[in-house]
Amino acid sequence: MMSFGILSAMLFTPVIGAIIGYIIGTKDVKAAKFFGVGVTILTFIISLIAWGRADFSTHAYQLVETVAWAPSVGISYTLGVDGISYPLVLLTTLISPLAMAASWHVSDRTNIHFALLLIIESALLGVFLALDLFLFFVFWEITLVPMYFLIGIWGGPRREYASIKFFIYTHFAGLFVLLAIIALYFSVEPRTFSMAAIAQYAPSLPVNTQILIFGALLFGFAVKLPVWPFHTWLPDAHVEAPTAGSIHLASLMLKMGGYGLIRIGLVMVPDGARAWIPVMLILGGVSAFYAAFAAMSQKDLKKLIAYSSVSHMGLALLGIAAFNIIGIEGAIYEMVAHGIITGHLFFIAGVIHHKTGTRIIEDITGFGKKTPLLMGSIAIAFLASMGLPGLAGFVAEFLIFLGVFASLKFVAIIVVFSIIITAGYFLWTLQRLGFREPVKTLPEHIEDLEFWPELVPFAILILLTIVLGIYPSPLLDMMGASVANVVAILGV
Repeated sequence: MMSFGILSAMLFTPVIGAIIGYIIGTKDVKAAKFFGVGVTILTFIISLIAWGRADFSTHAYQLVETVAWAPSVGISYTLGVDGISYPLVLLTTLISPLAMAASWHVSDRTNIHFALLLIIESALLGVFLALDLFLFFVFWEITLVPMYFLIGIWGGPRREYASIKFFIYTHFAGLFVLLAIIALYFSVEPRTFSMAAIAQYAPSLPVNTQILIFGALLFGFAVKLPVWPFHTWLPDAHVEAPTAGSIHLASLMLKMGGYGLIRIGLVMVPDGARAWIPVMLILGGVSAFYAAFAAMSQKDLKKLIAYSSVSHMGLALLGIAAFNIIGIEGAIYEMVAHGIITGHLFFIAGVIHHKTGTRIIEDITGFGKKTPLLMGSIAIAFLASMGLPGLAGFVAEFLIFLGVFASLKFVAIIVVFSIIITAGYFLWTLQRLGFREPVKTLPEHIEDLEFWPELVPFAILILLTIVLGIYPSPLLDMMGASVANVVAILGV
């Protein structure tokens, strides 16, 4: 089945733009920056056009494109979308131009930096668009390479350590995903990597086989989310990564784990997934609780945000483990809301570092009095992350709470307490940044938000945070039929 190729256009526009932008940047760096932003905006427009062509009222894959790649071994170039993948596709095309803006002040090898950001966008889109497991894994691994170089070249003082740790952890986890994919490949006749074909036959595998396959998937995807105790690579990576690297990592790359768990784990080995529910509840619950406490003790603003990401991804895992429509919808909504809110938070951390030269909270205590626009943006992002009603984080956390409460009432207590702790450390940090007297001498003049590249991206992120908080229907309607189909496969 072939469509008009709009998904391929979306997929390859950034990587083609990376090549052209790199060439432009060898002669005119400023032109390369504007070109890079233009490419990401074009990709976003293509994603909106594709949204208009798709019918998400059904769980069937939409806009499917397939070309035989290596038919003798069952590999095909197959793309498609449904209500589970497309929210993350839109998130990717939306966040990417904002990440470009966050890199506007990069002056070292700028053309390479912007090219790597575009390559990451293509690879991420490949993960969410692929309907062939081999293709999925190829794009999964490709995402690691440009991020490794972003951290290793443009990162902080410990960038070599952080980039190597990031690569080793996530690549090692990917090997377990590969083992599970190979096992699924050999589970069907004729041999194929087609997600649709495997999803049709793999659920009939013996339960013990499904348990082993899901265990491998859970480990691989849990490292990527990440959740405790596989999270230790993330704070180091975030602290050392350049701002755009942190935005891509938190807003988009972490979502690959949750997406893979739903798309492959729950759909293809449902009986195996059920056997791992207690483990998922433990991992998600401990992550939500432990990381929230860990965030309270952080002195570096970026590290605080990194631990808050671990806590929120723990909540997403709890939503998935609820095994009901509300819980899984809440998990997907959490991934989208977290992508927008945490992208905003890391952008803020980068702007603060650019203006003050530090991210240490004690050193920037009271600086908000000098920058009212920036302080207002910080307040909205913090309130959204703690789940204030009317903002995106509340809808996600409320859905997860309802889903978990419907299945396992005692686990819902963890959700409530983690939200309370999150509110505590964000309010405490907000008070220190904006309402206390400076502990250390701040620069005489701190410039408030520039129209570009700061005020415009922040305004977009704030608008999205509010819209998703007061009008969740479009996103919930998009995912509704597909999530209902997943729950039907799970048999609950």
